[in-house]
Amino acid sequence: MAANWDDELQQLIQLTFRQRHEEMLACKAVVITGRSKRFKTPKPRFLVLCRPFSAAGTTSSTSNSTLNVVQVGPERVVNVKLVFSVARLVDMGQEGSLDAAFNFGSGGMLSVKFESYIQRQMFIAAVRSVHCDVQLLAPAVGTDRKGVHTLLLDEMGIVKDNNIVTQVMTQRQVKRSALTTEDEQQLQDFIGPHSFDDIRATENLLSTRQKKAELLYINDLVSSSNEWEGMRDGICSIVREVEELEEHIARYSRRILSQKDQLQRIENQYNMLQRKQENLEKLREHMHMFNGQLDLPQHVQNLLQRLERKSEEDFMLYLSDDNNARLVSDAVNTITSLLQDTRPEVDYHIAAVMERRAAFTAQRRMVVQRFRAYVLSTIKQYEDIYLSDTQRFSTAT
Repeated sequence: MAANWDDELQQLIQLTFRQRHEEMLACKAVVITGRSKRFKTPKPRFLVLCRPFSAAGTTSSTSNSTLNVVQVGPERVVNVKLVFSVARLVDMGQEGSLDAAFNFGSGGMLSVKFESYIQRQMFIAAVRSVHCDVQLLAPAVGTDRKGVHTLLLDEMGIVKDNNIVTQVMTQRQVKRSALTTEDEQQLQDFIGPHSFDDIRATENLLSTRQKKAELLYINDLVSSSNEWEGMRDGICSIVREVEELEEHIARYSRRILSQKDQLQRIENQYNMLQRKQENLEKLREHMHMFNGQLDLPQHVQNLLQRLERKSEEDFMLYLSDDNNARLVSDAVNTITSLLQDTRPEVDYHIAAVMERRAAFTAQRRMVVQRFRAYVLSTIKQYEDIYLSDTQRFSTAT
């Protein structure tokens, strides 16, 4: 994100200098670390190397090359803060891996800090190239039309001419040379005891291996042509199958669309049957609860069935046991509680409720009558015993 922002600002700076008819040769983001006493704290700026654009390549444009300190304002306004003539550059120094200092003699000292080592080296190389051209052209120029003074060499006459020729030849040799002296020394250290003949032999060997590898690759390509044909046929068959599948899908889609009304009717019927099933399930639950309200407990039903089958004598004998009498009393109370519950009659106005209540009433009446007969029979027995006792009026103890 920061790199894109710097590129946009550099394009804006380039456009600004082009409007001033100047060609931007190099532009790097720097931090001004010192120039006399003007900067008390480091300031982020752009350092721009440029020359007049209208006469680029001429003696005047090269002599008028400048080094500019530029600031971009918050509204993307480019302000040129400082301008230095490259012709007045006396010396350039480097400190550490990012710092650089430009000495302009009486023009002052400019100290900056680059963002990276590569940016510093590239910018200094560009300044040195322009400064070298200025020095080579300086003897032929005194003062240009715009009044910018260039540096003049101190040599005079034949000595000056010889120095100029020597500098020009040296510069041309440096431009023609592919490697610098330092690069040549590093290459010699890397080669070591081996000679250039060994390097040529190694190069020939590598070239031979490369040719063999290329031939092998070509052979593999030729031999794999049959496999490629088979693969292509397989792909074609897959494409045909996909097309057939698409046709089947389209046919089935049309069939489904033609039967849309039937499908909707089937879906509606299914939904209706599902609702009926849900209603029947709920009805079954209600009927189960209703059946529980209309039925006596199983032990009560068994007791009533036994009582109906017993004769009068067996019933008398059965009730003579206190536990059996208590069971009969509990059964009667259960029937009475069911008869007193009026919720089934209110919730369900059907004949089954009335019939069931009538059956409960008949069963209770049967039990009560037989129990009443048992009670009266018991009283009668005690009455006969009492009346047959001749001593019932005796006062003897």
